[in-house]
Amino acid sequence: MTIFKCKMCGGALEINNNETVATCEYCGTQQTLPKLDDDRRANLYDRANHFRRNNEFDKAMGIYEQILNEDNTDAEAYWSLVLCRYGIEYVEDP
Repeated sequence: MTIFKCKMCGGALEINNNETVATCEYCGTQQTLPKLDDDRRANLYDRANHFRRNNEFDKAMGIYEQILNEDNTDAEAYWSLVLCRYGIEYVEDP
């Protein structure tokens, strides 16, 4: 079982292998999860997320599209692609 952090509250999400959606037990938020079958894909996600967080949306989109070319069922890659296409950033409430 892998543990990820909730995108909204930072609480631990306990998920089983191959799950693509999880619900946070702390805040109740449903969220998509990346499919990390191997280290190569994990590295692609790391690079793409780095570019997205630094507002380099075009570079990030290219990597997310590469991930989707390899696996077109990855919900997290589609969501991240939408974030890039519209320039959406996650920010903390003041």
